[in-house]
Amino acid sequence: MSTRASKGRIRYFAGLDIGQLSDYTALAIMERVYVNEDALDIETQVEHRLVHLDRFELGTPYPEVVDRLGVFFAREPLAGRTRLAVDATGVGLAVFQDLKKARLPVREILPVLITAGSQVNKEGGIWRVPKRDLVHPLRVRFEEKSIKIPRGLVHLEALTEELAGYEMKVNQKTGHDSYANDPRETPHDDLVLATALAYWSMSQRFGRRTLQMVR
Repeated sequence: MSTRASKGRIRYFAGLDIGQLSDYTALAIMERVYVNEDALDIETQVEHRLVHLDRFELGTPYPEVVDRLGVFFAREPLAGRTRLAVDATGVGLAVFQDLKKARLPVREILPVLITAGSQVNKEGGIWRVPKRDLVHPLRVRFEEKSIKIPRGLVHLEALTEELAGYEMKVNQKTGHDSYANDPRETPHDDLVLATALAYWSMSQRFGRRTLQMVR
């Protein structure tokens, strides 16, 4: 049976930030857990858990990244139950195409172009998502401590530092706000973007015409 076969509800939501020359390629995985899953109803409690963070070594060739992800997502319980959101900004679009060709054993792969705009939209099969729409909700959830995180999670301290380095900036001419970090203070934001992509893909319902927030 194909590893793409349905294995029930999508439970794992992965985000992949594609690094370039001096940046890491990072992977984050979040899990949506339904408490008392055998008796689901409108009152069912839902937990969001950050269960995996990883960085590929600097300079890892993209074909190697694709190969390693193929092996990683073939493992249980991820196989067939994962949605993967991929940073399609810059060289990320080519890597996304390679991931599609590799037929990763995931349920869905979403290309996400991270923009400085103000609205989420989909064009040519690519989701265009403002950085603030990715980072701000994640930061709020971290501040609320409403995301469950296992003790000893690798790279958690680096993720926390990256997230703390983001600040909201308001364009005085347009009134639009945006999120950015100071590269002198926090030179990397790969873990933030990978985790934000994972959380964004988990917190949306993807329909033909609408994109709605879900629990």
